[in-house]
Amino acid sequence: VLMYVLTWLAPALTSALALVPAWLMAHPWTILTGAFLHGGLLHILFNMLSLYWVGRAIEPVMGWWRFLTVYLVSALGGSA
Repeated sequence: VLMYVLTWLAPALTSALALVPAWLMAHPWTILTGAFLHGGLLHILFNMLSLYWVGRAIEPVMGWWRFLTVYLVSALGGSA
């Protein structure tokens, strides 16, 4: 949500954090930061809603550390 607000206030930030394959060697951080960018209000809303529903069920079973690891590995996999 913070990244959505930041990119809404400063649209130039989106191009600096978005994953663009041609710029990957110069901007390797975009592999991870691209996962936190959202296309619009409905996109962020549904992502947060699904994270709330699924996260509430899975995090107590896995623990917060493993849940965070799965979340970040999923973000990296989404960039692939």
